[in-house]
Amino acid sequence: MDIGLVFLVAAPLLGQAVGVIAQIGFHLLFPQKPIVFSYAAGFLCGAIASLLTLSASGMSVGLPDAVVCLLTFGGLNYCYANFVNLNFTSLRIRLLKELLDSGGTESVAEIARKYGSRAILQRRIERLVDWGQLERAGDRYRAQAGSFLRLALFFTAVKKVMLGRGFRYESFRGNEGVLS
Repeated sequence: MDIGLVFLVAAPLLGQAVGVIAQIGFHLLFPQKPIVFSYAAGFLCGAIASLLTLSASGMSVGLPDAVVCLLTFGGLNYCYANFVNLNFTSLRIRLLKELLDSGGTESVAEIARKYGSRAILQRRIERLVDWGQLERAGDRYRAQAGSFLRLALFFTAVKKVMLGRGFRYESFRGNEGVLS
């Protein structure tokens, strides 16, 4: 077996492991920073670890080997980042879907009761308000027509076609006029 090939395969995998650990570490050390900061730091640490692992093979490493290593690492990191972001996106979609199902408005107390951690909820709601997905009126929120709402409706339709049912907490109450 060619030891250089083993290192060429192992380098991006090890780099991805280092990148994930670094991303988690940076997020824990700097929780006030945007999540993109920890992703970028994890990506950089992982890319460096990939190249160092490749160069530690003791074999002659050329530019094509480094490019293949970094492209493989980049693909792995892209998949990881999208997997992690599914969690954030699914919560936004779920929140907007529940607001739509409630007639477009729901009190802060009702949302907090459903989602538990008030701090997490508050950050998510503020982000949705900043992005124009929600409009605040007193202690009530109104869903606004936007990409996340369309995405929530799209995934509901896909799930109904594929599974014959919608989301677990879905209810059908007159939603006409909500997307004004």
